[in-house]
Amino acid sequence: IVLESDITLDAGVTVNTELTIDLNGHLLSRTVTSEISASDALIVNRGNLTILDSVGGGKITLTATTNRAWNASSVVIATNPGGKLVIESGTIEHLGGTDMAYALDNLTNGDTTYAETVINGGTIKSTYRAVRQFLNGNGAQNILTVNGGTIEGTNKSIFFHGPTNKKPCSGTLTVGANAVINGDIYLFVTEGSTEWPVTVSIATAALADGSEVISKNVPASYVVKETNGIWGVEANPSYGKVTAIGETYYESFAAALNEVQDGETITILNVEGSEVGTEIDFTKDIEFTITGNAPNYALPIVTFQNATVNIENATILIPELDARQNATINVIDSTVYDAGGNSIVKSYYNGAINISGTSVVYTMQVTTMGYITISDTAKLNATWQTNVYGNGMITVKEDAQFNTAALQLTGKEYSGRDNTDADRVGQPATIVVDGATFIVGSVKSSNGADYSYNSSSYGVNIGTIEGKSAVLDIKNGANVQILIKDGSAATVGADGTVLVDDSTLDGVNLSGAGTTKFYNTVNFYGDNVVNTANLGGSPFHLIVNKGAILNITRFVLGYDRAITVYGEIEDAHAFDPTAKTPSLKFNSNSGVSVGGTDTG
Repeated sequence: IVLESDITLDAGVTVNTELTIDLNGHLLSRTVTSEISASDALIVNRGNLTILDSVGGGKITLTATTNRAWNASSVVIATNPGGKLVIESGTIEHLGGTDMAYALDNLTNGDTTYAETVINGGTIKSTYRAVRQFLNGNGAQNILTVNGGTIEGTNKSIFFHGPTNKKPCSGTLTVGANAVINGDIYLFVTEGSTEWPVTVSIATAALADGSEVISKNVPASYVVKETNGIWGVEANPSYGKVTAIGETYYESFAAALNEVQDGETITILNVEGSEVGTEIDFTKDIEFTITGNAPNYALPIVTFQNATVNIENATILIPELDARQNATINVIDSTVYDAGGNSIVKSYYNGAINISGTSVVYTMQVTTMGYITISDTAKLNATWQTNVYGNGMITVKEDAQFNTAALQLTGKEYSGRDNTDADRVGQPATIVVDGATFIVGSVKSSNGADYSYNSSSYGVNIGTIEGKSAVLDIKNGANVQILIKDGSAATVGADGTVLVDDSTLDGVNLSGAGTTKFYNTVNFYGDNVVNTANLGGSPFHLIVNKGAILNITRFVLGYDRAITVYGEIEDAHAFDPTAKTPSLKFNSNSGVSVGGTDTG
């Protein structure tokens, strides 16, 4: 058929045979003003239809002005089961008016009958989606091939619509490099579908600037990806896997750990499961990285020796962070959750753990005979207690924060061995709080549970083991709170020392035979359960060094205790245990010595 003039149709037509329409520069159009009560088309093609325009400027257009929401579509040319459409040239355009407006629709809706659309040239346009490939059969072949021409949809250019019955309908979607695609290609599958018996090949070169291949509900066993300039859907190599090293996938973290080499990265996939029952001794002398977003997969218990392990940009669930025998674990910009409720962060025998960046680590217990450093804005939260054994050292610096329910800074021997690092032999067990925040007695778990004054812990002890020295060094504007429940005290033993330099020590109830020394300007607050800061025990000694200024709030000095003042005590007022203003009280037989003179 060759058009000799413009033609306006009052109703749609159906093609059941082989037919070629030459637009010959003319317009074939239809306008539907009534409500679309069922899917309607200008041409329903069940035969073998070819469209061309030998002159140029020829168009087939449809305007549908009233719709029935999303339950009915309007189409310029609908190729139904058994039909084949070939577009050589001309313009096929849906001018809009209804929500589901397609220029072309390639539909399969049976078990075996196929439908095919081939676009070699011309322009296909719609105010909604230009081309729909509707695979709504159970096994029929649905074929859409775009070798050339321009396809342009305001919402999407090509809409790949998977079967609504979730059953597999085979077919092909091919877009060649000579086509021009203005608008996204949308691969949509009904949620819950498990099959993908469709071959997809989309040349990246066909995608105009800003156009993409996007997808929704693709079964987890498949993946949409670009390879060598061609987009396709292929079997997902990560399906059923837990970890990956590069493009190699593994069914467990343990399996990846067994294969990892120097400089490689283990990515933990976002899956659910647990390997907590597996214990691994990792002794490779290599450096590697662990990353991934896997908050619901518990890793195995791994003891690292010799290796450098970087946990970076990760969200993971770990039963233990265990660095021993010269191993280093660096936690960088990561969140580490407590796996199993009995987790531990520990560094033994020269092992080091560094927590930095924006990292947050949740654990039940912290134990070190080696090194632990918390820096930048990182946070470490221990819901049971912290143990500093041997010559171990914890450093909290910069804007970091360390929260623990209880503290054992005792230098205790562990398994008969102290730290063997040359720089630490003979040194006291130490916690340095350098401009950072350290809170003892108040901590919450990752789910917000409050573990303040944990009754299952052993309180707060500093230097309480004879012959094992221990130091809590607070300096450079640090904020330290030692919060003790009513009736308890933080014990500073004979071998324990608390140094406070130009910092704040808050909520303290100290006892024992140890020494606390203040330097520069010190804020010493008694804001604990009984509203006082108490120095008790025998013979506890508080030293205010020369040049220091001690700001005291609600302070009590117990019987037979001593303060030696080489500096100044400010804000000393009549004692009132309920007052919120500063107050100071010295009990009988206690004394304050200023410059060596006993003031009684």
